[in-house]
Amino acid sequence: MNYNESTSLRLDQLRAGVAALEAAQAQASSLRIAREGLVTNFLSGVFARASVAFQDFATAVFPKTDAAILNGFSPKETVEMESADYTKLRKVQVSTMEGFEGKYLTYGKYVLTSLSYYDNVLSVQLAEFRNLLGGIINNHEDRKSLLSLQGKYKEYRSILDALDREVSVYWQRGSFKAIRPVGDVLDRTADVVEINRDAKLISEKLKQVSFEQVQAKVSEVRDLIKIALEVIDSKGLKEVSDPQLKNLSQGIMGLAESVEFYGLVLYRANVYVAAVARLNEAVKKIA
Repeated sequence: MNYNESTSLRLDQLRAGVAALEAAQAQASSLRIAREGLVTNFLSGVFARASVAFQDFATAVFPKTDAAILNGFSPKETVEMESADYTKLRKVQVSTMEGFEGKYLTYGKYVLTSLSYYDNVLSVQLAEFRNLLGGIINNHEDRKSLLSLQGKYKEYRSILDALDREVSVYWQRGSFKAIRPVGDVLDRTADVVEINRDAKLISEKLKQVSFEQVQAKVSEVRDLIKIALEVIDSKGLKEVSDPQLKNLSQGIMGLAESVEFYGLVLYRANVYVAAVARLNEAVKKIA
């Protein structure tokens, strides 16, 4: 599976899917349909949707963009570039990122911020969910801790939404335009220095990411969710209240959203570094 900007559509589909399941569950409950069969079908539906995100991430191949492709600028080239004629440069056509619309300087800073998502959110979610699932599997009394998921789900969701909102405005859904005048992505030639500084930081952060390790953690949690749902089903569902059930489904889908979003973050970071390298080549021809 390859991540790209269409992944943001999949995030919307994940959310719509669980909302539909919750609505169906609420309607069936009001009609007094047998609860145990209802819960089993509901949880199976939630897990099926979340599993797509987990499986895609676990099997994805994430390229590591080498900072060397940025080439950079020598002190002499930097001086020449900063004094280059922007009126000429702004008309030069450059290969950007498909569907991108905005300035590299501000966008790069949002990408840099987004790369902290794993350390600040996803790694914490994976660890918490792993402990929670272990408790459900080994001791059904720990299901009471499901009630704490609602607050955490809202907290993590707000962080994801804020980051995605900052970056997604730069992408035009349905647009395949990738060739633009330099003036569309750059306000002045002097900004290239800071753009390259941020791109190098992004590249260094990508080098520090152990994709295989993150994928292994995601696969482990996916397997634990499956086992936990089997345990809940086999031990009887009377002890699982409706609020607990909803919180468990939100927790599963929230984790799936985080996994999907982090894959999108890695994609955006890699294509940005490559795009900056192409911008450098265009600038050098004018400077």
